Amino acid sequence: MEGWKSWIVFAIGFVIYGIASTISGPLLPLIRLDYHLSLSLAGSLFSVQFTGFILSVLIGGVMADIWGKRTFIIVGVLVLTCGLALIGCFFNRWLLATGFFMMGIGFGSFDAGLSPLFGDINSARRPFALNLLHMFFGVGALLGPFWAGHFAEGPGTWRRAYLMAAMCVLGFFIMFSSRPILRYSQGRKALFKHFTMLLTNKSLVLLAVIMGIYVGLESGINGWTFSFMTGVLRTTPRLGTLTVSLFWVSLTLGRLLVAYLSERLNHRLLILLCCLGSLLASVPGVMGLGVHSTVISFIALGFFLSGVVPMVMAQGMSCFPHLTSSAAGILMAAGSTGGAVVPWLIGIVADIHGLRNGMAVIPLGCALMVALSLLNIQSLHSSNVDVRS
Repeated sequence: MEGWKSWIVFAIGFVIYGIASTISGPLLPLIRLDYHLSLSLAGSLFSVQFTGFILSVLIGGVMADIWGKRTFIIVGVLVLTCGLALIGCFFNRWLLATGFFMMGIGFGSFDAGLSPLFGDINSARRPFALNLLHMFFGVGALLGPFWAGHFAEGPGTWRRAYLMAAMCVLGFFIMFSSRPILRYSQGRKALFKHFTMLLTNKSLVLLAVIMGIYVGLESGINGWTFSFMTGVLRTTPRLGTLTVSLFWVSLTLGRLLVAYLSERLNHRLLILLCCLGSLLASVPGVMGLGVHSTVISFIALGFFLSGVVPMVMAQGMSCFPHLTSSAAGILMAAGSTGGAVVPWLIGIVADIHGLRNGMAVIPLGCALMVALSLLNIQSLHSSNVDVRS
């Protein structure tokens, strides 16, 4: 599977991944109605999914480096297909929870398997390739809510969204497994002791903290912007929804520019520029200077944040070319942890001091990323690996 054919298959996979990972939120009210779930029980489904994802990226990432990424991806995609089918076919709370757990495992195979494999195949242009690949995830994430709305028209009909997603994932499984992946030298096999070495590597730990903050900010913006717009700035719900959508559109399109810049700028410098731009863009938004300035601020924030994940992933994988899945697994696990903590932290501050002050966590997080990015550049002089192409 050479050249453009490889890009097409991987791109299709990440679009499907984006769709499958974003349909559950819009469908949650219908799921609650069918299963008579309380808010806490419904929310626990995402906790179960989060647990499966963490186990998949950490344990599966190591397994992928030992036994091969292709095997890990194939197993993970099959698990994801079965999880979606379980949710769509059966009416049982335990099977519902099992399906969400299997979805988390399957999602992990994309982040700790498919993404590192694509980076390995395109190792000479890893940042460029990963930026484009994650752009296709953004396309799928934008399509997911529309997908859910199209297939779910009332109680019970929501299952069709999961069944159709399962069919799409199965289609990707057939495409991926039926073609020989580009043969490249994977080098020596990874061992469990190497995973311990990664956990204590200062450079990777630094990148993991940046990743955790970024995903936390992304989740916080996605989860709290609507409430901030409608509750604090008193906008219409339609404008609140539009602001969130424009944030995701900007984040998706921004990866095209970052892909271009990744071929021309030092990668650590590019991470710093993304974080610095995010800080400057976030301040006007959370200050609530006006509706229009806030909308523009969140659009700019999505644009500058767009390059953080692909560039951090590319640097982490390039530093450990024989342990790319393990490194990606650690980074994604850190990101998931941040995604759970930061929105909760915004809520805690909002309960005590109001949502306007709660949203101040966003520029504070951006400022912390700037500081860590400066340390990342400083560590270049003492690092054994310079990730600039």
